[in-house]
Parts: sequence; structure tokens; C-alpha cells
Amino acid sequence: MDTLKKLMFYNRNKRIIISSIESFFKKIKYEYLNGYRFNDMEDVRYHVDYFIRFYNERRIHQSLGYLEPSTASSHVEVEESKSA
Repeated sequence: MDTLKKLMFYNRNKRIIISSIESFFKKIKYEYLNGYRFNDMEDVRYHVDYFIRFYNERRIHQSLGYLEPSTASSHVEVEESKSA
């Protein structure tokens, strides 16, 4: 039974990770890449890198209360310092 619980937990987490990856790829495709015509693979790499940095640093996220990740991170650091 213990092995079954571990397997169910693993599969649940795997589904969450996979759905997060699929969501990210959907966003990069529809919010960014569909609007560009690329010259070559180097151009694609540049724009994908740019979007990843933008997504991780500047794009607002619903899960962060519609804040940018950098702003949300600042709020967490302030809250943690208040509770310490």
C-alpha cells in the first residue's frame, strides 16, 4: 500500500509539472512567437531566450496576484523579514 501511495503522489506531481510545461509552451507560442517571422535558428534562439527572461522576470502572473515575479519576490522578502 505504501508503494501505491508513493506512485500516486509521483503521478500527481508529474501531471502538475507536465501541465505547467504545456501551459508555458502555449503562452510562448500564442503570446510571442506567432507574431514573428524568423530569419534563422539563431534568431529563434534569441527570441525564445528573450521571452523566457521576460516571462520569469517581468510578465504578470495570475498565481502571484497579478504581480511581476520580481515585485512578488520583493513582497515575500519583506514579509519574511517582518516575521523573523
